[in-house]
This record gives sequence, structure tokens and C-alpha cells, in this order.
Amino acid sequence: MIKLFAAICIFLITGLGAYFISSNKSKTLKLITNWLLVFMGLIALDFFAEAFVFEWLQWNGTTKNDWFFMLWWLLVFTWFIYGAKKIFQSSN
Repeated sequence: MIKLFAAICIFLITGLGAYFISSNKSKTLKLITNWLLVFMGLIALDFFAEAFVFEWLQWNGTTKNDWFFMLWWLLVFTWFIYGAKKIFQSSN
């Protein structure tokens, strides 16, 4: 849970930083909003998998779900890099 909280903080701090340095604030705000909404969707996917899918498969508390979390964090990291690059490029 601490890793997820840290990821949320990093996304928010990066978004605020990009907003404050941007010259076109409305375009940057739209990109940041979309970027954060997809990130929230990724969090919802994680919670759904943990609450329903892994319970149904009886994978909670086992190592059988490790592949999911590795892929999920890779997707979150990739989304962060892609979105941050796109936002900072558009803020110039």
C-alpha cells in the first residue's frame, strides 16, 4: 500500500510541476487530467483483481499472483514515463 501511495504522490507532484511551468495551461491541464484518469483506472483494475479475481481463484496470500503485480507495475511505470514526457513536451 505504501508503494501505491508513493506512486500517487509522484503522479500528482509531476502533474503539478508540469502545470506550473507550462505556457499553455489549458492544454497542459487537459493532458494531466487524462493522464491521471488513466492512472486511476489502473488502480481500479488492481483493486478489482485483488478483491474479486484473486479471491475467486484463491490466489490472495500466495505467490501465484506475483506475475500480475509485476506486469501492473511495469504498465504503471510505462504510463508514467509516456505521460510525463508528453505533458512536459506540450508545456513548452
